[in-house]
Amino acid sequence: MKQTVLIVGKFYIEGFGLHIEQTLQDMGHQTLRFDPFPDVSLWPFRKASQVIFQVYQKSPAFAKWQMAQLQKIADDNAITLVIACHDFLTPAQIEFLKKKTRAKISLWFPDAVSNFGKAMFLVAGYDAIFLKDSLVATRLKQELGLPAYYLPECCNPKRHKPVDLTDDDVKRFGCEISTAGNMHAARMAVAQHLAEYDVKIWGHAPPFWSINERVNRMAQNYFVADDEKSKSFLASKIVLNSIHPTEFSGVNVRTFEIAAVGAFQLTTFRADMPLLFEPNKEIVLHHSLSELKDQIKFYLANPELRLQIATAARTRAVAEHTYEKRLDTIISCLLTIG
Repeated sequence: MKQTVLIVGKFYIEGFGLHIEQTLQDMGHQTLRFDPFPDVSLWPFRKASQVIFQVYQKSPAFAKWQMAQLQKIADDNAITLVIACHDFLTPAQIEFLKKKTRAKISLWFPDAVSNFGKAMFLVAGYDAIFLKDSLVATRLKQELGLPAYYLPECCNPKRHKPVDLTDDDVKRFGCEISTAGNMHAARMAVAQHLAEYDVKIWGHAPPFWSINERVNRMAQNYFVADDEKSKSFLASKIVLNSIHPTEFSGVNVRTFEIAAVGAFQLTTFRADMPLLFEPNKEIVLHHSLSELKDQIKFYLANPELRLQIATAARTRAVAEHTYEKRLDTIISCLLTIG
């Protein structure tokens, strides 16, 4: 049965909300957008606007603006399901949507607990909460009585896929070790121990306070997405996937993206990982920095084994760990809730 799904989130390139929207449309569902924040990047004097907006979003006027946007969407459309992509909805907004639309409302939270922030979702009245960390999902269900479910992240095979590399691509992206993502402190802490290798970190520039020249030299100061992200992974011998320390049991989205591209990755061990990929056959996990260093030396010297593992990981990812599979789970769950 086709649904009209309101997606609450941000829809930038390679964004969580955009992957969900595109996949739902491919599945035949109608989608609606609610971005809870105006695009500040379009405002004049961008940096000053960001500061002003931080104050504005805490005001009653901002809450009134949000509610007006929601009301217009609810008035103009017959919404049947809602999927929030982060802790964006307030308890009042969820109460309004339930009364106005009678839609089942879910949260699919894509971040580690370090990004819980206000954690409004703990008291917001969601019909279902999907979390990528099985330990956290269990705690919220057992200790707080919430409708919490374990649901890992995934890949989008239409965007995370193998691509051909030109000579220019190899020259630009080629290296021994690469990674892509925000240059946060935990990623920098690992990278500083790899200065002996040719490392490229794709993403925005390091924070202004970074004085570690070894890490700063690795930074490419360039955000990669879609085919460029695939090229950055495939042109490197090893993709380093350092999972943030505040991911207790869960697995980050980069795990699935790297696998779907067909690149070889070395990944931090987390308890949920063996449920998703078979260790040493589909993925290689490390428990410590010293173990990572040993793995880097070993796998740099064994390209055939890298290819074998990467190929197996891709097969598993596109068969079992896609947005379509995850969204089927969410929709089935919501439709069975009384």
